[in-house]
Parts: sequence; structure tokens; C-alpha cells
Amino acid sequence: MSGICGIASCKRNLCGEIGNVQEMTRALIKRGGKNLKVKNCDFAVIGGTSFEESENEERSIPISVRVGDSEYTITFDGLVYNSGEVASELEKHGIDTDDFSDAEIVLHAYIKWGAGCLRRFNGIFAAAIWDSSKRELFLFRDRFGIKPLYYTLKNECIIFASELKGVLAYPSVDAVIDKTGVCEVMGLGPAQTQGCGIFKDIYEILPANCATFNKSGFNSSCYWRLESKPFTDSFEDCLEHARKLAFDAINTQLEPKGRNMCCFLSGGVDSSSICALAAKRYGSELNTFSLKYDGNDEYFHPTAYQPASDDSYINEMVEALHSNHHVITVNNERLFALLEDAVCARDLPGMADVDSSLYFLCSEIGKDFNGALSGECADEVFGGYPWFHRREDFEANVFPWARNTELRQSLISPELMCPDDITHYIYSSYNKSVAKTPRCAKDSAEESRRREIAYLNLNWFMYTLGARSERIGMNCGLEIRMPFCDHKLVEYIWNVPWKFKAYDDREKGLLRMIFDGLLPEEVLWRKKSPFPKTHNPQYEETVKKAALEILANPNSRAAEIVNRSYIEDVANQPSDYGKPWFGQLMATPQLYAYVIQLEYWLSKYNIKISI
Repeated sequence: MSGICGIASCKRNLCGEIGNVQEMTRALIKRGGKNLKVKNCDFAVIGGTSFEESENEERSIPISVRVGDSEYTITFDGLVYNSGEVASELEKHGIDTDDFSDAEIVLHAYIKWGAGCLRRFNGIFAAAIWDSSKRELFLFRDRFGIKPLYYTLKNECIIFASELKGVLAYPSVDAVIDKTGVCEVMGLGPAQTQGCGIFKDIYEILPANCATFNKSGFNSSCYWRLESKPFTDSFEDCLEHARKLAFDAINTQLEPKGRNMCCFLSGGVDSSSICALAAKRYGSELNTFSLKYDGNDEYFHPTAYQPASDDSYINEMVEALHSNHHVITVNNERLFALLEDAVCARDLPGMADVDSSLYFLCSEIGKDFNGALSGECADEVFGGYPWFHRREDFEANVFPWARNTELRQSLISPELMCPDDITHYIYSSYNKSVAKTPRCAKDSAEESRRREIAYLNLNWFMYTLGARSERIGMNCGLEIRMPFCDHKLVEYIWNVPWKFKAYDDREKGLLRMIFDGLLPEEVLWRKKSPFPKTHNPQYEETVKKAALEILANPNSRAAEIVNRSYIEDVANQPSDYGKPWFGQLMATPQLYAYVIQLEYWLSKYNIKISI
């Protein structure tokens, strides 16, 4: 677990920037612990922070290797799950990889194969490599963008960091949001356009992309993309191959790699499947964790989006696994208080109390463990969400998890910008994304639309949830691994026809068949239920009161963006937990909480709004 940052130039010596990079590195301290290191490379200054103690200072990031007249320096965040395979290939070329860290393997692979090395890696990673002889910085990110990497170009330099707070820590980088930033936060949020850093002139290295910064400027390219192909396997062959890929992904990510591992257990088929395989390895030594909300036993009621409580299914899994299970209970006060911590973890307003509850869970787990496996991403890959199945969502020409564009339009203060601009931004973003869907000439119109829905989910919803888990986990000292977003598994399932994915007309029918025989029948075939949230009306009253007080304050920052009269109208209407405005969980209470997060974000980061 690391935080990475730095600055590079092709034209001027940057020795004077050491102090600035040290400040950037300190800004990432929650991401990587107290072990900070900054290396002066003359035309670049590279920083890194890591939880891991190294007996040899030279082997802690940043790491440098000299080959001939060139010195290569890497700062690296993440894991390469197949590092052993890559190391074996390097050994064939005479490179002694004994006891190499993943960062060292990646660096030597780059020296040997250049940018082509990226296609050899299976993992979650973001890194920067400085080549002193070429005066060139090479930046790259994993295929699904689980590990973050932001940058800005300023004064003929590139400034980069794992998180926005790292880039913003550089003295001359200002926290400014323009029209695009406002549209992102209010029109698409908590989702985010890939590549957009929200703040003006700050960007992300795109998932599955690498970039070079040298005397020729900044150039980015894609090293991996999904390909649509006709599917010829029988269901039996499909099931066998998918099972192998899923089992391999889970078993690979169960490898500790220096981590004290545990598993999330929600009682759903996704997390339960991972726990079932983990139990085969760890037996009764397996530690599992679930989240419970104070008061939900009394106040929970089923909806189309959350049809059942998880408790009975969790208990059944614990009994079957014989795991050492821990129930982490969060009360309303902590849920409310941690809204601000969740913003600091993501540097952005997020999924409100859905984030703060995850923050609480991770902070408790992080006291004893530094790695956890999650069932995240299975729904995006295997088609588990309601919008894969409901015709009205399937046919809607807008993001299916955020169909209520009228609400988004109503949320924006008309004094700030035209509400129609929000709607235009939403539809423009949607249409651009759909246009990028990899096509297969043999697809029917129905199957082609299913690819569009799947592509939107992989590039937007999975991206949002992956970022949520990664940022919050890392800020709590917990590295969250998500086996279902293994790229080999995703590549194969991408081309599996819907009749197989929805085998027996069941959501995630194929996934359920993969784990048939490993889970109790009641768990295996239970209807999908999302990440849990509080149903306690006291929480809604708390966030409603706080949001209204914020907007009534003449010095409120959120009131610069939010239409106060609209929130007041919502507050005077009965609550409706059945109609989320984002995903399956963000209904009226989360709308109030989002306003609270906006206020904190705008104030904490001293954000200037420039439209």
C-alpha cells in the first residue's frame, strides 16, 4: 500500500522542488503510512510513502536501478498478482529476481520490454518511471483503474500523485471547479467521467492507459481494451471455463503477499462465494466481517431495490463456513460524523452515508488486518443489477442507475448556471460512452443493447464502486481486493450471451451455477440485495436538519451550487426510500447527506467556483 507523487521536467533542473514534493508526499500519508521517501533525479523529483518497513532503504519506493548510462526510478502503488510469472520470464534473461518486490519486478520488466510489459501484468497498480537519460516520465494504470493516478501540466512540468490531495498540495495548483466540474459533481456525481479530475486542469491517467511526458510533450495510449467476438462455447463449456477463471482469480488474490487477509461477508452470493473458497484455504482461521446498522432490525422494510435483510443469510454462511465472524455495528452518530472523513478519503463528495458506513467498517477491520477480499464488481460483470433486467431501465437512453435527470436539473442553483446545462451534460456523457461500446457484427439488436448496458456498467458504475472501495480502504490502512474484476474473467464473460449469464432466467444465473455446491441453497439463490444502508428514521432527521441549516446559512458554500428551494420542497414531502436518485441506495436521506458532503468539500478544500 503506497502513495506516489512527483514532478518532472525535460528542460530544467528541479532540485529546488524537493520541499514541494515532500509536502505532496505528506499529503498522502494516510494512504501509505509514515515511511516517506523523496528522491532527487535532477530533472525529476519522485516521492513515495509506504506502510511496509524495508531493511534496505534502497529497496523502499522510490527505487532506482542503473543500466548502462541510464538510471531508472520507479514509484509504485499496488499489486501484481502474477509477479512470480513475470519474475520467471526475467530470470530467463539473466535478471536475478530473488526476493524482488512487485515494484522491482515492474521496473525491471519495463527496462526489458518497455511499455509492452504492461500487457504481462495482472493486478491493480499505478506507477511512474523516470528515465534519466531520455528525461522521460512513463505513467501507467491498471486495466480498470482501481488504483488512482492524477496529474496536471504546469510551467513545462508534469505534477502527479495518487490522489487529488497530493496534486493540490503543490503550491501553485489551485482547487478550482469550472462548469465541467460542477456538471460532474451535480449531474453525474457520485459517478465520474474517466480521465476527469473534477478540478480545472487536473486529469486522471485513464484506466488501461500509459502516458509519456518528454521533450515532445504529453502523449497517452491504450494498452488493453475489451473485444467483442462471436461466442461459440456450449453452456457446459462456458460454465467450466468461467468457473476456472473465477476460482483462479479468487485463489490468486487470496495469496497474502505480506498481507494479513480477511473477507467481507454480506450474505449475498458474491461475497459468500469468495468466502467459501477462502474457507477451503484458511478453514476456521478465516476471519469474516459484516456491517450492521443500529436500529435496522426495527426499521428495515423491503423495497424493490433492497428486498430482504442480510442477517439470516450471513448467519447461515457463518454456520456453513465455521469462520471467525465479526459483526461491526455502526450507529447514527458515527454514520453522520464520518461523512466528512469519507470526503477526505475520496477528495470528493461520494455516496454519502453508504461511504461513511464503509469507512467505519474498514477502519475497524484495519485495526487488525491490512487486506480484505470483497465481492464488488460481480454485478457489473455478470449482469446482476435491476437495470439489466427491467425493460424500462434497459430501454432508457440515459444512465440506468440515474434515470431521474429532472432531479439533477432541479438540484442546481439557477443563479449559478442554467439547469438545462446539467441535463445536456448528462446526455452528452451517456451518448459518448455508448458510442465507444465494442461491437460484434453478429449481435442481434437486443444483444447489442445488452453490450451497451454492460459497457456502461463496467466503465461507470464499476469504476465508481471500485474507486469508493479503494480510496476508503487505503485511507483506513486496508487494501481491498476485488477478484471479480480480474481482467481475464471480464474478457471472457464480456462475450458470453445473455441467455447464459441469466441462466434459468435468474439474475447472475451463470455466477450462481459457478458456485453451485459450495454455498447453502438459500444463499446461492437468494434475490440480489445491495450493500446495506440504514433505515433508521432518526438518521434521516439528522441529515435533513443539517442540510437545511447549511443551506439557510448566508455564508454557505453548498448554497452557491445547490437550489435551496428544491431541497426545502423535498424536506416537506414524505420520504420515499423506494426511488433512489443514484444506484440502488441513494434515496432522500442520502440526498441530504450529499449536500452536507458538498458543504464540507467546498470549504475544506477552499474551492473556487469559476463559471
